[in-house]
Amino acid sequence: MTARLVKDRSILRLLGRLKSRLGDKAFDAVDGWDGDLFAIGVARPDKHGILVYVSTYEQPDATYFVSLELQPLRLSDLPYRQGPEFEVRSFEELVAVIKRHFSEADPKSNTTSQS
Repeated sequence: MTARLVKDRSILRLLGRLKSRLGDKAFDAVDGWDGDLFAIGVARPDKHGILVYVSTYEQPDATYFVSLELQPLRLSDLPYRQGPEFEVRSFEELVAVIKRHFSEADPKSNTTSQS
């Protein structure tokens, strides 16, 4: 049985919208920020190191702070490699960012493609 996610309504609504838009199996919700009710990780199901951190804290409706994470470099002791951070200004833009990040990340080389 899966534990119920304890998050702010803005995050719970966002996850529901993402599941409706992308499908149940398109991502895993990763809660690496238990104490932050306004943040969630949206991870690629086959590689949780490829993740989009999303925060709604002090953001207007449908505006999100996003931080992209990648698999760590091969010799790194870190659990992930930090990517760009920015704000997205709509749900559709967030969906596009997630899709692009998931598809561009190359888990074999631990880099992103330059397409």
